Amino acid sequence: MQTTLLTLAMSLSAPALKEKLKGSGDIVGEWIVESIQSTGKVKAPGVAREEMRYIFAENDGLVVMRGERKIGGDARGYTIDAKKSPATLDLIADTTDEESSVTHGIYKIEGNRMTMVIPRGRGTRPTAFEVTQELPGTLYILKRVKPKE
Repeated sequence: MQTTLLTLAMSLSAPALKEKLKGSGDIVGEWIVESIQSTGKVKAPGVAREEMRYIFAENDGLVVMRGERKIGGDARGYTIDAKKSPATLDLIADTTDEESSVTHGIYKIEGNRMTMVIPRGRGTRPTAFEVTQELPGTLYILKRVKPKE
């Protein structure tokens, strides 16, 4: 009886787990920032900025690099909801702190390109892939880094 209940419980929970992994799988990997638009101003990362990289781990961990320096702490994280339209991305400053700040953004992936919009400060979640004076924030265009073979 216990084996039957355990099997039933595992089979019912497995689809939800697979969906979560499927949704986060698209974002997992290393991404190089190609351009940044901050409230109307476009900047290429090489101009007056060091190369920026976002590394999204399968375990919901996040590392942000500027050149060879890690930005933020070791406990950064993220959550996504790829089923929403637009897909949502929440950046967590410290996953070990229940009261840590969370920035509510959006993202889309098209092939090997990701577009991400993050509001300025702790503003409300954007609803479109644009930033203006009325919708202040930062729009990032990133390119997936091919894994080394």
